[in-house]
Amino acid sequence: MKIFLTPLLLTFLFSPLLLMSQTVPDGGGARQQEAREACLPAADRAVIQEQLTVTLQQLRREGKIPAEDQKLNQTLEWPLRLVGIDWPNYYGISNFVDLNDESGILDYTCRQRSYDGHNGTDFFTWPFPYYLKDLDAVEVVAAAPGVIIGKDDGQPDENCAWSNQRWNAVYVRHDNGTVAWYGHLKRNSLTQKAVGQRLETGDYIGVVASSGRSDGPHLHLEFQTSTGEIIDPYGGNCNDVDSGLLRWREQQAYQEPTINAVLLHAAPPVHDCPGSQERENITDAYDLGDQVIVGAYFKDQIVGDIVTYRMLGPDGSQVQRWIQVFEQNFNGSWWWFRRNLGAGAVAGDYVMEAILLGDTVRQPFTYGVTTSTQTPRESDLKIYPNPVTDHLNFPTNLRLRNCKLLDLRGRIVAEKEVASGGSLSVAGLPAGVYLLVWENDRREVFRQRIVKR
Repeated sequence: MKIFLTPLLLTFLFSPLLLMSQTVPDGGGARQQEAREACLPAADRAVIQEQLTVTLQQLRREGKIPAEDQKLNQTLEWPLRLVGIDWPNYYGISNFVDLNDESGILDYTCRQRSYDGHNGTDFFTWPFPYYLKDLDAVEVVAAAPGVIIGKDDGQPDENCAWSNQRWNAVYVRHDNGTVAWYGHLKRNSLTQKAVGQRLETGDYIGVVASSGRSDGPHLHLEFQTSTGEIIDPYGGNCNDVDSGLLRWREQQAYQEPTINAVLLHAAPPVHDCPGSQERENITDAYDLGDQVIVGAYFKDQIVGDIVTYRMLGPDGSQVQRWIQVFEQNFNGSWWWFRRNLGAGAVAGDYVMEAILLGDTVRQPFTYGVTTSTQTPRESDLKIYPNPVTDHLNFPTNLRLRNCKLLDLRGRIVAEKEVASGGSLSVAGLPAGVYLLVWENDRREVFRQRIVKR
């Protein structure tokens, strides 16, 4: 008997999903979704428009802005810049301009990646947006040259729920008369250039945050004509920009599946509001026997895309491998996995890989390698327990001074001036990895990694 295999059956039989079982994440999902209503109340918008009109008239009288607009089609450059962090990516897009003047939603591709009445493009930072805000890690830069015609500052910038507060923003008028609104910026981060001064493309404007009517850090970038009409610089089937006043010099694809970061965690990460609720729990070192927690963070997750995870040992060989198949579409997503290396695991330098659509992101970490910098004569010095739940206890054999407990951002979260034979309370701290720094009676400085459960 002959057996004939159709192409469909061959595809099924040799599908990667059958050759390698899929691993279900231990946690994760979509990033927090913004409220689907106007991020700038109509009353605030009217006040801002009036202020900008008055300022523009004044600047014209002072000769800082020409009386006639230049006849040119302005191209735009990318408005964000990552500073001090080496993640592969740091942002996503949640909303484009709603081009439907009436009820309903229509973006530039004739789809609905927006909300009713949205006048700009929303670029969210990801992952851990409040962490990035605290580090001033994502800067807003001028997408096109122009003159500053307005600045709003001094408002709270860690909003996590809808409020009616004003935002922090910078308003720039381009040479062809169009105006850019850069909104939801960090308090006191705005450019030191004053109203009436000129910005060139790429000049610093501020830091992405969550001021105003916002429930998470993002940049609201809005463009208007000289008469206040909304401009969408994205070109597509429902928006022709070929003859328009503004367009991107290099427009990105509507969806760009991307690994924003692969991170290792001492405890499961938490994505929520700032302070104690958003917990990065980032680490790069584990003790022998520790459970390794792998976190993967994505922009534009697409149904059916496959992520391959590989853990490489000290000799470069593959220690573990698993796959994940996306089952939903998300503008931003996160997933984490618990991995046990087993009793026979070798101590040393490891690498965690994630591979999506041919792009590989790698994150190194150590396993079973001490991170303490104590000298041999201090090897009998025990600070215990570690991991700790409530109190760290200090030995009595040496006089310790200036004990400080730092989080992974370098911030002091607990300290004790003289700690010989005493203890340090950590009960109120979130779970994660910390660095304990202290001096002995010879003014030598020592460090030890502390895990808070």
